[in-house]
This record gives sequence, structure tokens and C-alpha cells, in this order.
Amino acid sequence: MILNNFGFGSGGGGASSGDISGAGTAPKMPKFTAEKNIADSQVSDNGTTVFIGASATSEKALFELNSTSQGILLPRLTTTQINAITVGETTNSLMLYSTTANRFRYYNHASVDANKWETLATLNDIPAAPTTLYSGDGSLSGNRTVTLGAKTLLFTGNQTTFKGAGSTSGTSSLLVQNAADAELFKVRNDGAVISQQGYWQGANKILYINPNTTTGNLFVGENSGNATMTGVNNSAFGFQSMLSNTTGNQNIGFGAYSLTSNINGYYNLGVGYNSLTANISGFGNVAIGWSALSTSTQANTNIAIGYQSMVSATTAYYADNVAIGSFTLANTSTGGQVAIGYQALKANTTGTSNTAVGYSSLSANTTGAANTAIGLNAGYYIDAGGSNVLIGMNAGFNGVNRVVNGSFNTVIGTSASVTDVADSGNIVLGHEALATGSNQFVVGSAGTNAGAVTIEAVTSDETWSVIINGVAKKILLKA
Repeated sequence: MILNNFGFGSGGGGASSGDISGAGTAPKMPKFTAEKNIADSQVSDNGTTVFIGASATSEKALFELNSTSQGILLPRLTTTQINAITVGETTNSLMLYSTTANRFRYYNHASVDANKWETLATLNDIPAAPTTLYSGDGSLSGNRTVTLGAKTLLFTGNQTTFKGAGSTSGTSSLLVQNAADAELFKVRNDGAVISQQGYWQGANKILYINPNTTTGNLFVGENSGNATMTGVNNSAFGFQSMLSNTTGNQNIGFGAYSLTSNINGYYNLGVGYNSLTANISGFGNVAIGWSALSTSTQANTNIAIGYQSMVSATTAYYADNVAIGSFTLANTSTGGQVAIGYQALKANTTGTSNTAVGYSSLSANTTGAANTAIGLNAGYYIDAGGSNVLIGMNAGFNGVNRVVNGSFNTVIGTSASVTDVADSGNIVLGHEALATGSNQFVVGSAGTNAGAVTIEAVTSDETWSVIINGVAKKILLKA
């Protein structure tokens, strides 16, 4: 091939004008081999890709280097030289090699680095078996945020303890958050859920374990426990459970507002909403049920089990009551009572030493003392009467015939009773047996009559009146 008068310039290092000769091979690009001779260069252009090598391997590449024995050598600069390069956003991806860091670097205008030069990491930058989580700058101190995607944190192996460290005066907390009503914690055994927590909600304290220097305390629930307390071995579960406790020891509160006002009381057990909520210094109490013993402040060694059992017992001090059943001893202000059964001794206020066993037994008693009633509705209407013994269903009242203010009566039998509310000193035995006055001994099932046998008190003429099947007889008592 001869190119006539093909000029690249004249003198001064360029080829002089004149004829240029040579031959080439497509798609090789030509190069000068002498002043006026051209031949094939290493660079080829197939119309799609400019490449160096035997052939282009992809039409998607604008430029390709194809070799099995050689590589590419980028500019090598120091960090100072790199930072001195003036580049802009349109120069993103500009690449070179840092001889200071011995790393490839590329320009990224969006980088947080002040000079916008990013470093390509190598395998040497990644620990083969990492055991510690570091921040991006290799530091473990200061404030760090680690963001994880879904299901990206998994603990495996046989580790049984996870440890953390921090200042004893730390102010931060572990936050576990999910959508409303969604479970926060779940424990599985072979795929089956064996324990789960629906949700905890509240703006304040949710979980305390041994706050400050105290020992053996566990508080779960919003505002449960008290961070400044010195009491030990307390457990509180529920909203404001044991909120005010300071020096009280070995108390258990389970339920919202249980033992809320307790300050220095000890050995107390409150289970249920509002149980023992007003207790301040009382000790040795057991309250189980909604609002059981809820208004007591200083009562000791009481047992109240059931819905509103001893609910309105408000006097500061009383002790040694046993109340089992809803509304039992609901209004008492004294001690030494035993009430077992729905509404047993419900109205009692100042009466003492009473024992009521059975549904509504001694339910209306207010000031009567030392009464014993066993059976459904036994002694139901007694108010101020004392030292009565009533055994049997409805013992002590039969229609309008009731023991109310009378004392020292012994009444045994279903619906056995006395005719007057103030009758006293009677012994009445039998189904519906009925004393018609005071100081009588009545035996038998009499229905509406007085009884099969009735022995009245000794009269002024020193005779003893005996009524047998309704017929009056007199027995002379003189020697």
C-alpha cells in the first residue's frame, strides 16, 4: 500500500510529507514502524469493541484487554498526591493505586470520606474467624450503631452465657420493639413454642433485676418496684406492683397495683389486681384475689383469699384473721376471726373471735363476738348477739323467728331457732325446733310447734315447766 503525499506534519519530530508505504491486517489499527512505513499495532477495532489481544470476547465491552500472560498497571501515587488531584462528580470511578496504603482506591463523589477516595478491601482486611464486633474504624469504644437486616443475627454452638460490660451508672437500656400486640420473646423446643410473651407496654420501667446494690429483687411491669429501695428478696409482677417499697423485705406482689403502697412491710404475699395495695408496714399477710385486703395499711398475719375478701377492712391495726371466699370479712376492723364461705361475716365491723363456716354464715353480724356458725346461712341474721353456737343449714332463723341480738344460745338443726330476736340462754336441738323464750331446752322436730320436749326455766314457785308434745307439765323441785 502506497499513500501519496500523506502528511502528518513537517519536521519537528513528525514524519515529513511524502509517500508512506506499508501493509495492514484488519481489524488491526496501524502504527508507524519507520518514518514513512506503517504496519499492524497491538490495538484492534472491530467496529464494536476496541481491544488488545487476539480477539474480543464480548460485544458488550467498549474496551477489552485480552492476555494470558500480562496485566494492566495503573498509576501509582502517594496519599498526598492522590488528595491533590482535583476531580468532580463526573469523575466517579477514577481508579489508581495508593503506595501509602498499598490499596487500590477509586473516586466516589458520594463518599463520606472528606477527600471522596474509597479504598478497595482485600481478604487481609477480613478476619478469618471473627470473635469481636468492631465498628468501621476498628474501635470498640464510643457510640456505635450496627444495623442488621432480617434474620441476620444467629447464635450457634454450645455457649450458655452472653456477657456485656458497662458503667454501673449507665443510662441506656436494651430495646426490643415490635408491632402492636406482636410477640417480643419466644422460646422454641424442636419447633414447638413452649413459652412466649405477647407484649409489654408502657413508657416507664418494664423489667428490673437487682436494681442498684440490692440483692434478690425481681420486678417486671411498668413502674413495678422502686429503683432506690434497699429491701431485698422482693418480687413484683404487674403495673405499679410494689411501687413505693423502700426497706420492705421478702414480699411478693403479683398483679397490677399489688402491694403498691408497701414501704417497709415484710413477708407479705399479694396475688391479684389491687391485692394489699394500701399496705404500708403490715407483715405476714396473704391476700389472694381481686382487691383482697386492698384497704389495709398496717394489718398483720391475716389470710384473705377470694374476690374482695377483707376488701374494706380499714382500721390501721388488726391481725390473725382467716377469710376464705368472696366478700368474707369484707368490713372487719378487728382480729381473731375465721370466715370461710361466700359472704361469711361480710358485715362484721368490730365483732371479735367469731367463726363462720358456710355460705353467708354470720353474714349480717356487725358487733357480735365469740359466735360460732357452721352451715349454709347459719346465724345469718345475728347482729350484736354474742357467744352463740349455731350448727346446720339456716340454723338461727326460720322465717320471722331469728337469733339477732340474743346471746348464749346453742342451736343445732336445720332451721332450728328462737321466736324472739333477743331470746338468750336456749338450747335448741332438732329440725325446725323452736324456743319460745329464754333459758329453754328444746328437743325434737317440731315444725311450727315449740318442740317434742321443751323444758323452761325454773319459775318463782320452784317448779320446772316441761312441755311434752304441746302439753304443759310442772315438776316440783322442792325437797
